[in-house]
Amino acid sequence: MRRTLFLFALLFTALCCFAGERDRFTYVFSRGGKGDVILSHGSVQAMMRIKNRFVGTYLYARLDGREYLIRDAASIDDARHAVAPLDAILEELEPIHQKMRPLEKREEAIDRELDALTDNENDQEMTAEKRDRIRELERQQHEVERDLRVYEREEERFDHRQDALDKVFDEEIRRIVERAVRTGVAERVD
Repeated sequence: MRRTLFLFALLFTALCCFAGERDRFTYVFSRGGKGDVILSHGSVQAMMRIKNRFVGTYLYARLDGREYLIRDAASIDDARHAVAPLDAILEELEPIHQKMRPLEKREEAIDRELDALTDNENDQEMTAEKRDRIRELERQQHEVERDLRVYEREEERFDHRQDALDKVFDEEIRRIVERAVRTGVAERVD
């Protein structure tokens, strides 16, 4: 679950930044697990094309308009080492998400019940009991939202740390790719 959230965050970042720019540095780091892919500066379609083209653990990169596949152990170990701080943030963030999940489920249940009570086309038929229930649900909803805000602020602090680490990770992956190209361990795949 943590990796899925991490990957979603990275994927979202990638979609927002430089999608579709041909000569930009783009990479996909696949750690071999199902869905365990890190993408930077590319489109979802490009990632799926790469995932369908290659399997296992690899570092794919497009650099200066050329495509490379890197599978040598040293480069992959370097990439794993580079991503370790991001993985650590996810592990630190997981307890916050565990605390948020029941509140989010409660919020969804309240929303569903409120919707059911207020979706009546003829509000003139609303009974005092129904109005009281709506007020109670709204009170509960405000309470849950207040509790969630505490965790969301904590989550936001982690997001700022992750953003800074994402930049460092991108730079390190670029160095790894450039070194692999320079030393001949990167295979041209374009």
